[in-house]
Amino acid sequence: MNNSNNNCFKAVKGYKSILIAYYNLNINNINARNYLYNEIPEHYWFDLKTREWKLRHRQRHTIGRIFTVLPMNVELFLLC
Repeated sequence: MNNSNNNCFKAVKGYKSILIAYYNLNINNINARNYLYNEIPEHYWFDLKTREWKLRHRQRHTIGRIFTVLPMNVELFLLC
């Protein structure tokens, strides 16, 4: 593996996607286990700086958005 590929691999390996952050939330937060993946944005918000789901303190009516990408679109699928 050349140096540029190695650097790219290290960058991707350290990247925490929204889905991985959801798994971490379920590991660390027992209450989050009551919600399906598509229900999480109603109760938690995703902090882009820390790349973690955080509990919503104001329980307003919210519309959560989870973006879907088909596996056939390999480049976008791997970025999510």
